[in-house]
Amino acid sequence: MTAEPTACGAGAWRAVFVAHHLVVERIEEALADAALPPLSWYDVLLTVARGPDQRLRMFEVAEGIVMSRSGLTRLVDRIERDGLLRRETCPSDRRGTHLALTEQGEELLRRAAPVYTAAVQEHFLRHLADPGAVETVLGPVIDAARAARKPCTAECAGAEAADAPLAATEAAA
Repeated sequence: MTAEPTACGAGAWRAVFVAHHLVVERIEEALADAALPPLSWYDVLLTVARGPDQRLRMFEVAEGIVMSRSGLTRLVDRIERDGLLRRETCPSDRRGTHLALTEQGEELLRRAAPVYTAAVQEHFLRHLADPGAVETVLGPVIDAARAARKPCTAECAGAEAADAPLAATEAAA
């Protein structure tokens, strides 16, 4: 039998979980009210925009937004269909693919950024006495969870091998 978290520990976990869910819901509403695509689209576009020459390998985007490869592939298919991203062959490894931001993607980011920023400020940051403390407290949790990830499945091993020549860098927060 495993020990249950203390009341304080369970409360901390629940607070993070519920806050995340509710704040993301408010940000999604703000984007929808402004006739903008969902937060997941914004997250992908912003991550790619922060890459060198507004390009990143698929695995770098997946790590930057914390999404599975299969989920990201389906999402990128939809974003690409709307002309906001394009796939390009990686010049250093013909098996690899870069995602590149299009002019339409840049324009969407310019329109979405103020809406996103205002929603984050309104529904999250303004309620924190010290936003830096949240990052300091949760940083070790994030690092430990990333370190504890299970190794890649056979399905993605080939893709990661193809991406190996370019080391992944985390997207700036």
